This record gives sequence, structure tokens and C-alpha cells, in this order.
Amino acid sequence: MNVEELEARLKRLEELIVGPQLGAPGQMLLTSCLTITDDQGNVQGGIRGTPDGMTLVMGEPTSGSLSLILGEHGPSLQMTRPDGTPAILLNTSTKGINQLALLGNDTKSGVNLAMTPRGPILSFRDRTGTERLTLTAIDSGSPRVMLHDAKGGIRVLLDATEGGDTQLNLNDAAGNCHVNISLASDGTPALRLKAANDGRRILLKMDQENNGILLHDSDDRPRLYLWIGPNGLPHISFTNAEGKVRVNLGVNDEDSGVRIFDSHQQERLRMSVNADEHPSISMNDAEQRVRAKLTVARDGSTPSFVLLDEQAKSTVMLTGHPSTNGLVITDSSGKPRAVLGLFAEGPALMMTDSDGTPLCMIPERPEDADEQEPD
Repeated sequence: MNVEELEARLKRLEELIVGPQLGAPGQMLLTSCLTITDDQGNVQGGIRGTPDGMTLVMGEPTSGSLSLILGEHGPSLQMTRPDGTPAILLNTSTKGINQLALLGNDTKSGVNLAMTPRGPILSFRDRTGTERLTLTAIDSGSPRVMLHDAKGGIRVLLDATEGGDTQLNLNDAAGNCHVNISLASDGTPALRLKAANDGRRILLKMDQENNGILLHDSDDRPRLYLWIGPNGLPHISFTNAEGKVRVNLGVNDEDSGVRIFDSHQQERLRMSVNADEHPSISMNDAEQRVRAKLTVARDGSTPSFVLLDEQAKSTVMLTGHPSTNGLVITDSSGKPRAVLGLFAEGPALMMTDSDGTPLCMIPERPEDADEQEPD
């Protein structure tokens, strides 16, 4: 090898090691990492290429830096502290999610703001990185606030729906709601309590018509309703497994008492005290007609038990009047036709015709015997 060939090979090797000079016309610089320094040789930034994209770093490592990353899933911006830990992260993805994260010194706690296709999400994390507070307005745009426990489970949920309803849920560790406080769009407040191990519930509701408390059994069926009507009068209703009212205890302007219903919601028995302070017990047939009634006078002197026909006319009456205790049987027009009782003179049985004329009297009264002609 002559001298000329040796010099040519050395020059070529130098070009491969040093590379072309920046700014040389018509030349290209190929490298995977470029470090930028100031006039004193202090590093001020750099550019690095990776299989996933490119990273641009600006700033001195000892005073913090700003990094721009152009990756496969979208660009991101990262600001680091002097110790190299990230402080602020800003990124956007090809899936339409934009995020801003403010990190604590431990790099786990912090605040994260994300704009997703479904809506914005603002979350706060503790030192373990667990999400503890979340504010969202996704899907319908209705705001929602969630408080999480140390395991990330939602324990408190505050929700305002698109229809104007607002509710607050208190959950257990498994995420089951046991307390619900709501305010409907029409201004109706409600409180719901649910047992931990079964479906028993208590509903306290106040609407424009009634204010009440509803109790559910273990199968989540309403069984007892305590309510106050629009007139301010209280009531208690007991329901069967199908939700039909079978017993009602209430107070109204006419009477106060207990009503018992059949399976078809027809009132069959009523025990009440009316406005005149007369206690009574009434029994109805399936057509809501009173067929039997037990009453007591206001002063308690005259109790009576009456059996009525389909036209609500008395057919049999048992009375306890001080002067006449007995049994009275009437005809279809309601006129007494037979009386068996204890009179002032003693026990007697009397039967009359439709005009009230006595037909027979047992025993006979002396005056009746005198009026009879001898044989």
C-alpha cells in the first residue's frame, strides 16, 4: 500500500468517527442522540431518538428540565425537578384523551385532569397513588363527586342528574349503598336507609301530597307506611307481600280508627270513634255494604249490635238499654216484628203485625188477660 492510499483510508476513518460538520451545505447528520451545551460546555438540552419516538430535553439537569416527547400514541410534555422526578405531565393520545398531571415529591400523590370523549375527569391521589377524590361530568354532562377509601372503593357519591334530581349515596366497602339522600327536580326530598345484610329498607319521603316513612322487608317489599296526608292527618298502613294495603290506622275529620281490607283492597271491617265520640265496629260485605255493626252510645249507656240486609235496613238488633235489654227482629221495611227482651216487668217475648198490633205476648200481661172473653 502506497502513501496516498494510506492517507485516503485515514481520512475516511476520521469522517466516520467525527461525522460531518453542522451547517455544511448538502450534508446530513445521522445520530440517535444529540447533546446541546453552552459555550462553557454545560449541558443545556438534547435530542434523543428511540424506537417509540423522539424526546427533546431543555434545561440543566441540576435545576430541572422540560421534556417534549413525540411518541407513537401522541405528544407529551414533562417537567422534572432538579432530582429528576417528574412534577408536571401533559399529554394527548390518539384516542382523544388529553391529560394534565401535577405530581407530589413522592411522584404518586397529586392531581390529574383528563378530558376524555365522554367528558372531563378531575381526580386527586394520596401518597400511595390511590384515587381518593374524583369529580366528573361525563356522558350526559351531569356533575358527579366521588370520595374513595384507602383501597379506591367509592364510599360517598354525590350526583346531579340531567333531569334536575340530586342525590347523595353512602356506600360500604363493597360499594353497596346503605344511605341515600335525594332531592327531586320538583323539590321533593327523600331519605332511604338499607340494611347491611338483606333488603330491608326505610324510606322517608316528603312530596307535595304526603309526608311519610316506608319500611321494606328483607325481600325489598314495602310492608309498612307511616304518612301524613295533605290535610295534616296521620296514617299508618300495613301491606301484604304483594304490596296491597290490608290494615290502615288513621285519623280524619269524620272518625279515627282502624280499617281492615281484603285481598281486593275492599274495606271489610272498621273500628272507629266518630266525631260525636261514639265507638263502633262495622263489618262490610264484598260490595262495601255494612252488614253488621256494633255501637256504644256516647255516655256508654246503650250498647247495640245490629245485623243489616243488602238495603242497609236493620233485620236483627241486640240492645243493652237500661230499661229494655233484648233482641229485636224487623221486617224488610225495618218495622219491629218480634222482640225478646228483659223489660221492667220481667223477661218477655212479643210479636206484632206490620201495623205494630201485638199478636202475642209471652208471658201475658194482666191487662191483656182481662181483655179476653171467657169461653
